[in-house]
Amino acid sequence: MENRFNLIDEAWLPVADVGRVSLRDIFTHPEYRALGGNPVQKIAILKLLQAIAQVAATPEDEAQWQQLGWQKMAAQVCDYLEQWHDRFYLYGSHPFLQIPAIANAALKPFSVVLPDVATGNTTVLTQSQSERTLDDADKALLLLVQMGFALAGKKTDNSVILSEGYKGKTKENGKGVSSKPGPAVAHMGLLHNFCFGLSLLKTVWLNLFTQVEIAGLTIYPNGLGTAPWQQMPQGEDCAIAKQMKGSLMGRLIPLCRFCLLTDKGLHYSDGINHASYKEGMFDPSIAIDFSGKEAKVRWANPERRPWRELTGLLSFIGQQKSRFDCIQLQLAISKAMCQTEIIAIWSGGLQVSSNAVTDHAKLIH
Repeated sequence: MENRFNLIDEAWLPVADVGRVSLRDIFTHPEYRALGGNPVQKIAILKLLQAIAQVAATPEDEAQWQQLGWQKMAAQVCDYLEQWHDRFYLYGSHPFLQIPAIANAALKPFSVVLPDVATGNTTVLTQSQSERTLDDADKALLLLVQMGFALAGKKTDNSVILSEGYKGKTKENGKGVSSKPGPAVAHMGLLHNFCFGLSLLKTVWLNLFTQVEIAGLTIYPNGLGTAPWQQMPQGEDCAIAKQMKGSLMGRLIPLCRFCLLTDKGLHYSDGINHASYKEGMFDPSIAIDFSGKEAKVRWANPERRPWRELTGLLSFIGQQKSRFDCIQLQLAISKAMCQTEIIAIWSGGLQVSSNAVTDHAKLIH
């Protein structure tokens, strides 16, 4: 297949006050202030940008992080993107974050994976809920969101199993199981939290973990891990998939759905089945409390604005009573306190309500 639509060169990422830009643009335009898009898209993109920065420029410790600065980080990322340019084609021999072997799964319309587009037995539609034609930039962003924010339900084709003997996609009668929500969603919709700088590049730099910090995160026994575009898994439970389950990279780009894009839709099946926060595995960007018998997390809730949670989210700074902790904020703010510039705390997520068939979603930020 011909290689086309390279995400390093083509404009597909929404940036506030600018419009769509390429990955190279992100790391060569320090004037970009912040990401655009809806809250879930922002979170998925931030995780991708952190993943790229981590494999390209992870500093050894905080002192090296200071020396690196956002400028050297951006330069190292640009060098990395040139080195791995052929792995960022949306279509081709190594399609970005896609599994060509899943082509035997049923072809689904793109609308089945868009939470704001109505599908199935919906009696009343608004214009915004109607399916629209997607261009390649839309498809790239849709694909990225599916890696961690896929919704639960029966819209995947789980009859295709790539890891021999894998039982996670079928019932005892041999029929496919309903999909679980992605690890960035969980059963009610997790609230994600990030430290923002005065520019997009400074935001990526503030959220860049050091080697020392990653080594101290015992929830990721496999450390940083390998970027999936460098080495994609061959199946749901292959050696690469198992390695991703225990790495930071596996939480930034979880590959919870195996997808293959086409002009008419996507082949879509369950991918890597990650452990949940109740099993001690979670994204660094969520707030979690392990003080009780069972772990508790902060959920996205449109009725309660995230700023009302701010005291609890920042309880690690002082002596507040809240026992919730957020790795992403704790590590970023500890480094930001050495800076003199203003920072912001941003929270967002996707609230979901489940029934026996599928998830229904509301965006929150």
